[in-house]
Amino acid sequence: MAALKERRASIAGLITDYEQHLRRLREALVNIDGALRLFDDEIESDSIAPKKPYKRVMLFGHGELNRLIFSALRKAEGRPLSVPEIVSSIIAELGHGPDAKKGMSRRVRANLRYLAADRGLVQKHGERRDAKWSLIEQ
Repeated sequence: MAALKERRASIAGLITDYEQHLRRLREALVNIDGALRLFDDEIESDSIAPKKPYKRVMLFGHGELNRLIFSALRKAEGRPLSVPEIVSSIIAELGHGPDAKKGMSRRVRANLRYLAADRGLVQKHGERRDAKWSLIEQ
């Protein structure tokens, strides 16, 4: 019973905080709408589409995913690896279960594209999901 009361009190506190935060955001929106009308009195502020906030998920520390990808590619000893093979290597190194594969694949694929296009450290062999990746010899 005490645990339920504690949980209820915690949730009620969160609701109060979110309501206060929502009130402040609505006030800020009214102020911005007023500023927009100063510059253009015919503007319809409702016609400005809201942006979905970006929520960054911190699965890895700074540079940790790059290090894990490089480690997997080095272990392959020059043999190109597919994204699922790289993800499997990372999961094995971190000790995660097989459920982590799906969520990690997109992030690894995006990081590989960054390492290839912006940094020039890996190269892609093939196209789309059949592509394999390897380190560029320096």
